[in-house]
Amino acid sequence: HPLTGWAQEPIGPDRHTNAKRPFPLELNAMVDAGRLTIALRTPPGGLRRGSAEDFAESIRSCLQDLIDHTVDASTAIAPPAPVRRPYTPIGRADPIVAFRSAGSRMPVLLLPGAAAAPAYLAPLADALPAAHPVLSFRTAGLDHAGPPLADIGAIAAMQADALSAHDLPRMCALVGHSFGALTAFELAARLSARGTAVRGLIVLDSSGPGFERSVPDPSTAPDTDETILRRLLDMLARFADLPTDAGDTLPSKAEAVRRLADAGLLDPTDADAALSRLIATTRAHGIARAGYRPSPYQVEAVYVIRAEEVRSEDIGVYAPSPSTQPDWGWAPYALTPPVALKTPGNHVTMLRPPHVRTLARTLSVILERLCPGGTSQAAD
Repeated sequence: HPLTGWAQEPIGPDRHTNAKRPFPLELNAMVDAGRLTIALRTPPGGLRRGSAEDFAESIRSCLQDLIDHTVDASTAIAPPAPVRRPYTPIGRADPIVAFRSAGSRMPVLLLPGAAAAPAYLAPLADALPAAHPVLSFRTAGLDHAGPPLADIGAIAAMQADALSAHDLPRMCALVGHSFGALTAFELAARLSARGTAVRGLIVLDSSGPGFERSVPDPSTAPDTDETILRRLLDMLARFADLPTDAGDTLPSKAEAVRRLADAGLLDPTDADAALSRLIATTRAHGIARAGYRPSPYQVEAVYVIRAEEVRSEDIGVYAPSPSTQPDWGWAPYALTPPVALKTPGNHVTMLRPPHVRTLARTLSVILERLCPGGTSQAAD
């Protein structure tokens, strides 16, 4: 243990002579509101600055080891804000994730992208106005029990059923990132049919249901596991500044797992099973996107927020040209003309600091337009 030998018994302000080292050392710890504070104090000249820094680093390292090796946190002191891991254990019966369960204003539902657990949306949820409850959904086959769903309508139906079990909100706004924009649109149709007033759909960097992407149809030519893994790694290289592999060679399985775990896409402690779930869910969502036929529904208001950093080779493949379709194909699905906006970052970094703060400010303005300050979630 790094602390062994520094002091053999408790040392307080008046017990310097009891120290078995040639300097007095006072170490105090306090836990308040879930925050651990450690204070280290010695008299002037009692401990060199370099030694003090080394000692503090030893304490930090010990605490990190304790956190990393904690298995049962059921008795831990709850912090003021939830500590979110980049993954959520599979097998949860309830697909709803409550980033923020309380609030007097209209609830906001965040819909994650394809084959993604909702944890990556946590920075955005935290940055939204505190008066809005913020909910999301786990992904079947990935961080929720059951096999992955290869139909967008089925995904939205599962989400609507989950909300029904918790009492549907009187009104809400939906925010969908990438693939999640399509599930958000379908969820809006189903919530409206059940009596919820969907005030608006906020699309984050996603083309409309009618845009035909120039990509192979996975339902006619299913991708191999290797093809899907390569696509995931290429996506990380493009958006998350990770290494790009030369030629057609894939990195080792251990290296692939490390990159995916660092990006929060799988649980490194259960790598084989997590990788299988990720590949299966990615395949299912590819089939769902290719076979998607939108419901005959129009949202009251649609806001399309596009990332400023777009690769020219992606235009016409994954997304329409902003010059020919500034609303990215969402006009047929809105009662009023969609509002097109831009935000700093790319498809992924727009949701990470520092860009996520700009995105959250934009969403705050939109939410205020959709639900003016005098309107609460309990209003008709």
